[in-house]
Order: sequence, then C-alpha cells, then structure tokens
Amino acid sequence: MIHEDVIILIPSYEPEENIIFLTKQLSEEGYPLLVINDGSSRNYDAIFDEVEKYAKVISYDKNKGKGYALKYGINHIRKNCPNVNYVITADGDGQHSIKDIGKVYHKLTETNE
Repeated sequence: MIHEDVIILIPSYEPEENIIFLTKQLSEEGYPLLVINDGSSRNYDAIFDEVEKYAKVISYDKNKGKGYALKYGINHIRKNCPNVNYVITADGDGQHSIKDIGKVYHKLTETNE
C-alpha cells in the first residue's frame, strides 16, 4: 500500500550505512521519503547515492543543524507536495523503528477521519 498523504522526513548529517536499510524498509512499506543532506562532506556521497534508490534526497553545502534541516524539508514539502497531509520526522540512525513510524501514521490518520 502506498501512503500518498504522508512523507517521512529524515534530516541527515554524515550518516552511517544503516540509513540505507531504514529508507529501503520504509519505501517497501509504501512510505514516500524525503532525506535532507545537511551539508555532509563528499565522503558520504556514496551513502546518499544508495539512499536515492528509495528516497528523494535534497542537499545543501554547509551543515546548518537538525532544526534547519527539518524546516528546509517542511518548506520543500509545502511547496512541492500539495497532496501531503502529514509529515513524520525520523532519525536516519534507526532510532525510530519502522513499526513505531507505522503506529504514528495510523494514529494520525485515525484521528483525522
């Protein structure tokens, strides 16, 4: 099932490889994903290239912090994704499980019926 009314927003600065597995799993669950590359060095390009198989990745050159990355992502969603009603934020390190992200999504949609 594709969830067209939500985007999972993942700010990321110099991520470990587990972000690849997280985005792959979320994509397989039908969640659209937006990953913000928060000014990571070029050493992380290969990881972001892999993530792009499962998520849209947008970047800027200089690290500006998680708060800025979240605002940047939300502004991008507002301008470019008119059918999205929900934005769920998650960390790229796997801190938030796929199961928990699903629970948040279902809770959001059940309270807005």
